[in-house]
Amino acid sequence: MEPYISIRQGGLFSPYSMKCFVSIRQTDIEHIVARSEAHDSGLRAATAQARKDFAEDPLNLTLASPFLNRSQKIAKDAGEWLPPNNRCWYANMVVQVKPKYGLTMDEKEAAVLSRILRSCPNVEMELPTCIDRIPFRTVPLAAANILSMLPEQYFETIVCEEHPATNAPTALGWVGAGELVHQGDFA
Repeated sequence: MEPYISIRQGGLFSPYSMKCFVSIRQTDIEHIVARSEAHDSGLRAATAQARKDFAEDPLNLTLASPFLNRSQKIAKDAGEWLPPNNRCWYANMVVQVKPKYGLTMDEKEAAVLSRILRSCPNVEMELPTCIDRIPFRTVPLAAANILSMLPEQYFETIVCEEHPATNAPTALGWVGAGELVHQGDFA
């Protein structure tokens, strides 16, 4: 799942710390709305399938360093913890994920998210400057391996064309959930 997340967000980095990683082994998959927070906010009453869907929902997944994920954020909600970077993006993701699964917010969390979102010029994820120094293509997986790891529902169309010099097929990207997930050569 880490390769898919890194493709979706534009690189192998944590949007919370803006730290770039050289290897997937340096990361944790991070649930934006923590699983235990979701459980406490109503997911405990959901079906087993709904809990599984929540745990695997790419909308709720990003990357973080193991220290940040396991020692700082842990199971906290937005009223208890905010990332040092990308707060507008983070707040927007929380307000997308929680209603999707019928999860509640306490007053403090709702107030913090409302305050953040009212002050945001946009909710786009800011990319770290190190993305330019560590191009995505250095992720040590071939495109075929990445595609084989993705569940079918994450992509609908693979867009290909012939390479202008060799006339060999070149993957340009694929569309997932109605959005272009990756674009560019996989070489």
